[in-house]
Amino acid sequence: MKKSYIFKAGALAGAFIALTACTEETFDTVNKAGIPNASDYNIVVTVDQETNQFKLNIDNPIGVYPVWKIYTKENPVISTRDGYSDIIVPAGDYEVEMQVGNRHGVSEGVRTATIHIENTKIDFAPYIRNLTDNASKEWHIAGDQQNHLGCGPSGTDGLEWWQAGPGAKEAEGVYANKMIFKDAQKVQGGLYTYDPGESGTIYVNTGITDLPPYSASNTNDGLDYCAPAEIQADRDFELVAEGADLMLVLPKGTLFGYIPNMEIYNEPKFKVYSITRNKIELSCDNGSIAWHYILAPFEAPEPVFTGFKYDSEFNLWKSAKVELGSTYFANAGWTPLEPQPEVSVANDKVSFHTPAEMGGDQWQGQVHLNTDIMLSAAETYDFSIFITAPVDSKVTVKPHLTGDDNTYFCADQVNFTADGSCFYLSEVAGFDGLLTLTLDFAGNPDTDFEISNVVVKKHSDDDGTVLPTKPEGPVHPDFVDYASELNLYSSIAEVTPMFWYAPGWAQIADPVLEREGNRVFKFSLPEATTDQWQAQFNFKSGIKTSAEKLYDVRVVVLTSKDHPGVTFKLTTEVMKEDGSGTEDKGEIALQRVSTYGGEELEIWAAAAPGIDSEDLKIVFDFGGNEAGTEVVIKDIIIQEHKE
Repeated sequence: MKKSYIFKAGALAGAFIALTACTEETFDTVNKAGIPNASDYNIVVTVDQETNQFKLNIDNPIGVYPVWKIYTKENPVISTRDGYSDIIVPAGDYEVEMQVGNRHGVSEGVRTATIHIENTKIDFAPYIRNLTDNASKEWHIAGDQQNHLGCGPSGTDGLEWWQAGPGAKEAEGVYANKMIFKDAQKVQGGLYTYDPGESGTIYVNTGITDLPPYSASNTNDGLDYCAPAEIQADRDFELVAEGADLMLVLPKGTLFGYIPNMEIYNEPKFKVYSITRNKIELSCDNGSIAWHYILAPFEAPEPVFTGFKYDSEFNLWKSAKVELGSTYFANAGWTPLEPQPEVSVANDKVSFHTPAEMGGDQWQGQVHLNTDIMLSAAETYDFSIFITAPVDSKVTVKPHLTGDDNTYFCADQVNFTADGSCFYLSEVAGFDGLLTLTLDFAGNPDTDFEISNVVVKKHSDDDGTVLPTKPEGPVHPDFVDYASELNLYSSIAEVTPMFWYAPGWAQIADPVLEREGNRVFKFSLPEATTDQWQAQFNFKSGIKTSAEKLYDVRVVVLTSKDHPGVTFKLTTEVMKEDGSGTEDKGEIALQRVSTYGGEELEIWAAAAPGIDSEDLKIVFDFGGNEAGTEVVIKDIIIQEHKE
């Protein structure tokens, strides 16, 4: 839900101008009858009792959003974020209310739930472990995540007014800054280092005008600015409890990836929402505005591979005669567009703008580049192309024999990422004749495209290019939405789950199961187990599968405590040959993976060979769990694999 605000002049207004842009909005007709009913939705509460961290989810958020009121203090915390997480220090039961909203409005009714915290948390060791990995650990603002920076009213989590989308502050060098936490064997703290990294700068709010040396870089144009920054090494950090909140406290003047105002610079203190092995979520609040931060472990980015070396003496394309042969841009009905887009052609750059009227079927957006490059069937060749557009795109790349559409290096539909990525071929068989490069842009929005770094060379001519290491194993599939009819699991009848819970191989009472239909299952394992298969959870789904097909499978699992090996498989139950009972036969996507407490883990498999089953059985095992491990299983997707 988007909101508009009017601010009076001052630092806050300046911050907002610097970080947001306004667009005209249109709205469909609002219908009171379309307001959702809260009673149709359930609250999923997950608590890690080791760290007192909780997480709130709405069970089926398609088309709606939650409005949370969390009563951990005198005034409730309000958030509209599905997946809201926080840490509560004192033991107790805390009430949560949830209304449900959509574009028509917010429900009058509410659903309620309880956050149960077993122990008042005075043990800071789990947080220090996650911050430092028991040594030293580098973090940075997580630029690939939504909400990695944001702001909102004082007293909130700092996301109501503005949220940064992925990559929003790449140009400002924000993501290069490192926040380094070191374990110094202190009870509730350690050492902290700020390193501006490759950018060499700190990002500063436009309202800060008198803070030498940083304010010397203020452009005084109402925009936030970058200022040169130095490393601040080995400053003390401390975790402290303030009422129900956990706070991260740094010394005065310590930098933390963005300076939002003087109050936070003079007293750097952050409310902690989560500290896990892979994520830190915080906010700072000066009494007028709250700012939100998400940190992730810092990994030095791999350089973008742009292809083989364009300026090499071996690049046949660089010195060739390259000219536009023809274009064919058509609408959805295959009628050629008039006029056709203008295509600017040079050896080092080809550019044009795709028209909005272009159709979405392959070959409805063709550009043909003819060359005088003569190839030989006796040779093998290397080829690369770099395509840049403001948005992610899919382009068919077809280097082929001039006048012959059936003789080519490849004819692949390739996914290119926004702001540029490379497609390359190495040691492909040549052909006798001239080379034409055909590209097809059908299905992309009306946007600018630039084609560069086209290289065609004999494979035997070494230009010194080191090819990127290709990832091992299967490529992550494009999974359909949970509710899609292509998800074989989403439309099945209600299932009947079964437990086999046997610490020491002696079966005990089944755990208490909470569920939201077939989508979310939640239970607690009160006693520890030691071996695989001592904590089984399974059910028959009614799904039919075939050994002649391949399947993509995924499920999201969360355990409140670290687990050395969660087992997941799809199988089928058959009668034993001697008639003495049943047994599982065959598997799709047998996996055994480790989980980290409080972190959701996606378990998936791509193009897994199927099995013949009339009633697919879905099996999980949590054998080896610690006592008191809470488990959430959700969002199972089973789809037929498509190349």
